Formats: sequence, C-alpha cells, structure tokens
Amino acid sequence: MKKYDIVVYGATGFTGQLVAEYLAVNTDPARVKWAIAGRNKEKLIQVKNLLVAKNPELSDLDLLIADTDQPESLETLAKSAKIVITTVGPYVLHGEPIVKACVEAGTHCLDLSGEPAYVNHVYKHYNFPAERSHSLIINSCGFDSVPADLGAFYTAQQLGTGDDKSVQCYLSAKAGFSGGTLSSAMGVIEGLTEDDLLNPAHKFGQKQFENIHYQKQVRKWALPMPVVDTVIVSRSSRERKDIFGERFSYAQYVGLDKPYTAGITLLGAGALLIASRVEALRQQILKWKPSGQGPSESERAKSRFELKFIGKSQNKQVITSVSGGDPGYTETSKMIAEAALTIIENQDFFKNKGGVMTPAGALGEKYLNRLQQKGIQFKVIQ
Repeated sequence: MKKYDIVVYGATGFTGQLVAEYLAVNTDPARVKWAIAGRNKEKLIQVKNLLVAKNPELSDLDLLIADTDQPESLETLAKSAKIVITTVGPYVLHGEPIVKACVEAGTHCLDLSGEPAYVNHVYKHYNFPAERSHSLIINSCGFDSVPADLGAFYTAQQLGTGDDKSVQCYLSAKAGFSGGTLSSAMGVIEGLTEDDLLNPAHKFGQKQFENIHYQKQVRKWALPMPVVDTVIVSRSSRERKDIFGERFSYAQYVGLDKPYTAGITLLGAGALLIASRVEALRQQILKWKPSGQGPSESERAKSRFELKFIGKSQNKQVITSVSGGDPGYTETSKMIAEAALTIIENQDFFKNKGGVMTPAGALGEKYLNRLQQKGIQFKVIQ
C-alpha cells in the first residue's frame, strides 16, 4: 500500500510551487493524500508555509528529500507514491532518473517536458518496461502539449467516424516565461538546425506541413512550429484510432496577425539558434532569467492563449478552439494536477494500465471533461 496518492517532485521551483498551490486549493486532504519533494529541506519548509496559509488543513503535509543525483532517494520517493508529478527540468538533463525509479516501482509519472529529444528517448527506452510494471509515464502534461493534444482529440471527435482525418492547428498566445522554461527552450533550440525552423516536416516527418501562408478561415498568417506538440498528437492518433481513425495527419502553426511578424519571429528564432551554439552568449541569455524566477501573479493574470483547429474528413469540416488563461504557469499547473487527479479519481479504470503514453492517449475523455469543468474552454466555432 503506497502512502501518498501524489508527490510533487520539484516543489521548490517556480512551476512546481504553482502545482502544489493548485493542489492545496483544489483537493481535500482527507480524500487525496499528497506530499511535496525536493532536494532542499529549508526551501520545502518555506513552500509548505505558503501552502498552509492557503489551506490550514495542510499543517501535516509531508516533506520528502529527493535529488536526481541520488538514485536511492528517487527509489524511495517512487515507492511511496501512486503518482509522481515531476517539474524538475530541463528533462533531458534531470528527467530520466525519476522515470526509471517510477517504472521500477510501478508508479505513474507525469511531466511537463517540451523537449522532443527527451520525449522520444523515454518512449524508446521505457515503453515496454512501463507496460510490464503497469506504470503510466505521461510526458508533456502542461501547455506542452495538452491544448494541442486534447484539442486535436476534440476536433477529431467532432468529425465523427471515418479513417481519413486531418487537423491543422493555429496558436496565439500572450504570456511570460520562467528561468526554467528558458533553460529548457535553449536546450530544444540547441538541437535544431536552420532547416528545422524553415521546414519542420523534415524534422518530424510530417509531410502535411505548409510553409508560411495566410489561413483565411482563422484570419492568421501561419508560421510552422517545430515543437513537441506534433510528436505528441501523432502518438495520440496511434493510441486512439477509435477517435482519430486509421489515417490521420496533423500540422501546427503560430498564428500571426501581420505578415511581417513572421519574418521578425524567424529572425528571433535564428538569433537564439546561433546564441545556443556560442557558450558565452548562451550563458548570458540564461543569466537574464535565472532558474526559479518567473512572471508575477499580476502578469500571469493578463496572459491568455487560444488554439484554433481546422478539422477535415472525407465529408465534413469543422473549426474548433481551445482557450484559457496564462498558458505557461497558471493553466499548466492546472493541467498537470488535473491529469494526476483524473487517475486518482478513476483508479479502477486505470488499474493495470501502463506504458509511455500521451495525455489524450492515456486519459482521453475523462481528462478533457475535467479540464472543461476547470475553465479550459473547448468549443466548436463552425
């Protein structure tokens, strides 16, 4: 019998603390037993004090000491929990040890990775072991890649039955970012080439990508996005063929209001690509926003996102949208916490399930319904 339903690993980081705050406000300690974990006890105590101020019933919240560099501490952590939420990134550097510990302990593990190389590595090396141990490993449970993944899932649902379906996604967002996100982003950019920025089809094998174009149905100039979302949605389409059909294609773009913005965006991405390869420049960029720092609550309150989807089948077309508030932090903490709660509150359904899966592939309709109830809007526009 495992002591905790959920452990938030990395709770002293900017995003990890927000996840813990979300659980503090949105769960009943009498029904959901959870704890926070990290490598620094003093910082964990500070976080606990903040949580108790939000919910006095958390005065006996447990603090667990765990460190990526100490495998035995991760083994102890994994054995104590039904689900580990890990916010310790960049995942390509710090993610694999906790996944390994969770797979060996038969514990579910959810992360916020937006790093394609890491996501592919985890699937390649841990899918079969996770299936055997009945451990669900679900990558990208935040803004990367829940809105795209569940949005494509929802859009495919609206198209009804059929095997030939395609979805194009157009993203608009206004938001700040944290030091941890910047560090992860630099790692992703470092793995790209100039051709990847201009031709994501080459990077991800998605022939349906178009170059920069104007999409009149959503009134946006579209710039291809070489992001992990396309990898996640592609895997979901294989895991849930009952929804996506046998032949499904997906492409994702940044939706921009003005054509010249596309050029500015490409120049900025190119500059970051160059900077990621020059160590002095890379370090200067990372110093600009150190790990642990992020946008204030007032800044997050002004942030928002919207994804519009154009779905097509042989005899039907729909336009849908997914929208919400601050994408990177407020809504991301909600998304990963609700993913964990979906499993906890449906334990019989998820019993004996395992493998490296996607949010839509593993959690599907149950998760989508929870997000709708918590203010993430899924709707049919046309």
